[in-house]
Amino acid sequence: MPDLVECPVCLRKMKVVSPGHVATHDLTWQEFRRLHPDVVTISDSVRVARSKAGLRAVRENQGVLQSPKNVKKRLAAMKKALEANGYKKHRERFVAMNKDPGRSAQIAEWNRKRQWKDESRHKIAVAAARRCEQLRRSVSQPHRDLATAMRNDPLLSGMKIEFRVSIRSADIAIPSLMFAVEMQGCFWHGCSRCYPKPTPFQAAKIAEDLERRRWFKSRGWVVRWVWECDFRRAPSFIVNDLALHAAYLIDKKLDREDYAA
Repeated sequence: MPDLVECPVCLRKMKVVSPGHVATHDLTWQEFRRLHPDVVTISDSVRVARSKAGLRAVRENQGVLQSPKNVKKRLAAMKKALEANGYKKHRERFVAMNKDPGRSAQIAEWNRKRQWKDESRHKIAVAAARRCEQLRRSVSQPHRDLATAMRNDPLLSGMKIEFRVSIRSADIAIPSLMFAVEMQGCFWHGCSRCYPKPTPFQAAKIAEDLERRRWFKSRGWVVRWVWECDFRRAPSFIVNDLALHAAYLIDKKLDREDYAA
C-alpha cells in the first residue's frame, strides 16, 4: 500500500490531492499550491510516473510536456512519451479493430451513406441549375423588356418574374399587392387586332387565358393583360398605367390596415 497523503484543509487521507478535491474547498489550484507547497499533489505523482518513462517534466496541473528551447529535443521527448504511454499498442489495436469484418462493414456503410448524401446534394444542385436555365429560356424577350421597364418605376418595386402561385405561375407579379401582369404575345395568344380571324390554336389559347385569369381572380389576385403590340407602340404609357393600378392597390391596402387598426 502506498503512503497516504493528508489534505491540510479537511485532514482527509488520500493517495494524492487532486484539483477536483481542492475545488471543493473553494480554492483555486494555484492558491492551494502556494499555501501548501509540501503536499504531494496529483501533478507531483504524474511527474514522478512520467519521469520513469523518460519524460523530462510536465506542466503543473495539466500533464503536458514543458517545451524545451531546442525543437528537436522537444519532438524527441514527445515521441518518447507517446511510446511510453502505449502508443504502439493502441495503434496495433486500432489497426486490428479496422480489420474486423464487422467494423469494415460498418465503415463501408458510413462511406456509402456519405457518398449518397454527396450525390443527393449534387443532384439537387444540378436540378436547381436546370430550373434556372429553363426559367431563363422560358422568359421571352417581351417579358424581359416589360420587366426592365417596370423596374424603373418605384411604385412597381418588389416585382418578381415567373412568380409561382400554387400550381400556376404569373409572368410578372408583385406579391405584396397580389398584382399579376401577363405579357400576351400577339401570335401565341391571339391578339384580336393583329389576328382578326384566330386559328384553332389561337382560339384554344384564348379560352385557356380566360380560364387562367378567372383562376387568379378567384384567389384574390388582380390580373392585367399587356399585349405585345401595345407595349411595342407605347412602352412608357403601359408602365404608367400599371403604376396607376399599383398605386390604387397600395391605397386599398393602407385603407384596410387603417380599418383593422
